[in-house]
Amino acid sequence: MIRRTIQINEVITLQQWEKVLLLLSLDRISLFWKEMGVPVPRSEGATDALRYFVTEQQNQILDDNLASYSRLILALINATMARIAAIEGDEYANSLLDWIENTYLPYLHRERWYETWHILFLRLAEGNISQLLEQGIPSDKLSALEALVTQWRETEAHMNARIEAADALPLVSWDAQCYAFYRRDSSDISPLDYLSSFLNNFTFAPFWEGLVELLSPFEISILNRWGQLFTMLKTSIPPAWAEIPQRYMESSFA
Repeated sequence: MIRRTIQINEVITLQQWEKVLLLLSLDRISLFWKEMGVPVPRSEGATDALRYFVTEQQNQILDDNLASYSRLILALINATMARIAAIEGDEYANSLLDWIENTYLPYLHRERWYETWHILFLRLAEGNISQLLEQGIPSDKLSALEALVTQWRETEAHMNARIEAADALPLVSWDAQCYAFYRRDSSDISPLDYLSSFLNNFTFAPFWEGLVELLSPFEISILNRWGQLFTMLKTSIPPAWAEIPQRYMESSFA
């Protein structure tokens, strides 16, 4: 059996569960399985169970009662995870549950500063590194920082191009059914929008960790001031969104 009954109290979290189970059910998601960090292999049995969830969810006629919606979707989620455990075993199901709760959901939406620094890394890669030279960051560290942000720009561009290409693949079989239902109100949206949001945050993590290893807390505070000034003068992003948490600028940070 799955190790515990899943309890979800927020509607937005239930909706995020719906989206991740939909994503994992798609054939084209196999192109990104490893990059997503899913700790179990994609299997036919688990995919069938995920498609059971999506089919049941699509077939329900939901009213405007949030309590009824929550009970229904939560019951479907627990039934689906129980099916996966019955088919693939407890270890598989629990590993998948851990990934959804501790990797996918936390990285789907991160703090504003984290997502803002995605953008600021790209701006640094466009030739703005030199602005930091006279502010106290040594030139050798700026060279390493330039290499880091350039690598992020290349990684981000390649990843988003691959997601766009996957979205443009011919719609057949299961994927065609899911896309048609998902786009019933608008042809401009895609289930892979949630893959893009997650992967951008998840893939950025080692680049941010690289910056923290490279720069001292004092140097991060210099970068922090640059980020707020740059957003104020060069973008429509509120400068407060670029404010790096204080813990990164304290000498005790590890």
